[in-house]
Amino acid sequence: MSNPFANIPTIDISSFLLGNPDPDSISPTVAAVRAAAISPGFFQITGHGISPSQTSQFFSALHHFFNLPQATKDAIAQDMQVSPRGYEPQGVQRLEQGIDDVPETKEGFVWGSEQSPTTTTTNPMARGPNRWPVEAEGCPAFRSEMMRFYDSCVVLGQALLRILALGLGLPREYFDALVEGKNAMMTCRAHRYRPKPVGDAGETKGVGAHTDFGALTLLMQDDVGGLEVFNRASQTWHPVPPLVDALVVNLGDLMGECPDGT
Repeated sequence: MSNPFANIPTIDISSFLLGNPDPDSISPTVAAVRAAAISPGFFQITGHGISPSQTSQFFSALHHFFNLPQATKDAIAQDMQVSPRGYEPQGVQRLEQGIDDVPETKEGFVWGSEQSPTTTTTNPMARGPNRWPVEAEGCPAFRSEMMRFYDSCVVLGQALLRILALGLGLPREYFDALVEGKNAMMTCRAHRYRPKPVGDAGETKGVGAHTDFGALTLLMQDDVGGLEVFNRASQTWHPVPPLVDALVVNLGDLMGECPDGT
């Protein structure tokens, strides 16, 4: 039997993003996403509307941020009593239970919509405010680049949810409520994975094995790679080599099995 994870599909969704009302133009995209979502459950997309120049500026801004002095980053560390947004120091999060002796080497930054701290919401994960560094200390235009990327992902996320809805035979706008309104939970997370020190023979992990708790994840890799996905049927891990200008898509726990098993 062929391994469905050997070649994770790459799908060009540009025809859908152009807003083409012709069903014959968008149906191949819908069918391809549906098939990939069923098996292997991961796919990569191109034609997503995030330009190479925006990607370059985004990664440059993150490079400046993660190279700030540790004390500067710690000053905007997450305050979970207020919001899960801000800087996430290395070792704070452990996603793989039962192996606490194996540290995760990532540090991160989390941000989302620019909501006022007084905005009424029943969803604490949707609540702001964001926590931003002082740009004059070494990360120019950081806030504007992060929010530009966030806004692009909101547009793209809605388009993908509409593609999935059509693939399930549902109305196009069926999942729109997930990305609209004050309780919509949409956040971006950027991670830097620190290399293992030379001569360190101990075991480390960039991030532990996990599923994503939301509906949809869009993942942008740099050219270093390292992402792997798990095939439950064969109980084996498979790398996802970085593809220029592509985003990796995987479905989260909220988009689990439907009653018909899809």
